[in-house]
Amino acid sequence: MLGLTSLATGCGVRDDSSNIQAAPNLDLGYPAGNLLVDAGWLARRIDDPSLRLLDCSPLPAYRAGHLPEARHVWWQDTIELHNPVYGMLVNPDGRAELTRQAGIQHDSQVVCYDNAGGVYAARVLWMLRYMG
Repeated sequence: MLGLTSLATGCGVRDDSSNIQAAPNLDLGYPAGNLLVDAGWLARRIDDPSLRLLDCSPLPAYRAGHLPEARHVWWQDTIELHNPVYGMLVNPDGRAELTRQAGIQHDSQVVCYDNAGGVYAARVLWMLRYMG
């Protein structure tokens, strides 16, 4: 097991979550439990060129160590800074820039993880799911 919460989804104009197979020991009745993956799932797909790993931990933790090829994405980059309501989703241009910098394309399989029990990864995953 990774020791970190991992979440996976396709990103782009399609919703490919039906192709994601849950690790049976992780799907404990959670809503959308099919989005949870374990280290075995990741190990079987680590060489897949469409796989994108996003470490959503705080930057010091990312710099201290992360999965090979993982890119850092901070959850607050998903927030619209100039909105009077804190936490509103960043505008479409901001979302496009974030996914571009993360190397995410329409056919990417994305795994988000963090060192905080999945709370930061969940925000990034939520944004990706919103995008389709």
